[in-house]
Amino acid sequence: MVLEEIETSLIMWFSYALIPCLLVDGVAVLPAPQNLSVQSTNMKHVLTWGPVIVPGEIIHYSVEYQGEYESLYMSHIWIPSSWCSPTQGPECDITDDITATVPYSLRVRATLGSLTSAWSTLKHPFNRNASKALLSSLPCPQQPPLQEPCSLRRSGFFSASAILTPPGMEITKDGFHLVIKLEDLGPQFEFFVAYWKREPGAKHAFSAILPAVYRRQTRVFQISWMISKAYEAGTRLSREHVKMVRHGGIPVHLETMEPGAAHCVKVRTFVKAIGRHSAFSQTECVKVQGETLPLALALFSFVGFMLILVAVPLSVWKMGRLLRHSCCPVVMLPDTLKITNSPQKLISCRREEVEACVAAGLSSEELLRAWI
Repeated sequence: MVLEEIETSLIMWFSYALIPCLLVDGVAVLPAPQNLSVQSTNMKHVLTWGPVIVPGEIIHYSVEYQGEYESLYMSHIWIPSSWCSPTQGPECDITDDITATVPYSLRVRATLGSLTSAWSTLKHPFNRNASKALLSSLPCPQQPPLQEPCSLRRSGFFSASAILTPPGMEITKDGFHLVIKLEDLGPQFEFFVAYWKREPGAKHAFSAILPAVYRRQTRVFQISWMISKAYEAGTRLSREHVKMVRHGGIPVHLETMEPGAAHCVKVRTFVKAIGRHSAFSQTECVKVQGETLPLALALFSFVGFMLILVAVPLSVWKMGRLLRHSCCPVVMLPDTLKITNSPQKLISCRREEVEACVAAGLSSEELLRAWI
C-alpha cells in the first residue's frame, strides 16, 4: 500500500515537472518528432521518426507530403498522407503517396488531445529514384523562376537511397526441363533471368541488352540502352541466354537441360517507372544426375523395335493361316478315288478298241432274282 502511494506520488511529481517544459508563452505544446528518415526497399517507402513520449498518454501523429507539382504550381500546399493521418505508431507507409519520380518533402507532427507539436520536416527531400550518383549528374532544364526542386535534384542531397534487391527464386527440374519461380514483388517489377550451361574450364561472360528505359526529367524522356559485356582473350566462354519475366509467383520454363551438364541461373529486378535495376542474385546451378541414357540400353531398344517390326507381320500371316485351316480343313481322298492316270487316257478310246468292246448287261430274270 505504501509502495503504491509512493509510485503515484512520483508519477504526479513527474507530470507536474513536465508541464512547464510543454509551455511556450503560456500555451501547452508537445515536442516535435525527431530523427525523421525514409527506408525505401523494392518500391516500398516507409517514413520513420523518434516517438514522442508522454507517460500514461497515447500520442497520435499526422503525416503530410508535398511533391514537386504542389511546390511549383499549387503554392506549396501540403497533402495529408493516405494512411497516416492520424496514426499511433512512429512510422508511416507512404508508398501510395509517392506516385512520381520527383522530390517529395515530408513532415510529421504529434497530437495529444488539443495539444499539437510543431511540424518536423524531413531534412532532405525524398525521391524514389534517389541514386545520388545518377541524380547529381542530371542537367536541370529551364524552369520558372522558382528553382528549388531542380537545385536540390542537381545537388544530389536526398534523405535516403532507394534500394532494389534481387528477388527470391526457386529453381527446380522437371525431368530435363529447367523451371524457375520468382518472388512476386508487385506489378511494377520485371525480372531479367540469365541462364547458361556451365562447361568445365569455361569462363562465364555476360552479354545482355536491357530494353529501352524511360526516365522522366521535367517532360524530357531519355532512352538509355544498358549494355554489359565481359570477354577474356583466348578463353572459351559459356553462352548466356537472357529471358524477361514480367510477373513473379508463376513457374517459368527456361530451357531443356542436357544430361550430365550443370545449368546455372541468376536474376535481377528491373523497375521501368524509375529506370533502375538491382544487382544480380547469387548464381544457383542444378544438374541432371543419373538420368543419362546408356548406349547399350539405346542399342537394345533399337534391336527390340526391329524385332517387333518383323514379328508383328509374321504373326498376322501365321494367324491367318491357322484360321483358314480351322474353318476349311483339308480332307484326304481314299486311294480308290485318286486318279492315277491322266484323264485324257481314261476318256480316250481308240476306234479299234471301241469295236472290241462288249456290252455286258443283266437279263430280266437276273434282275428279278436279285430284287427278290
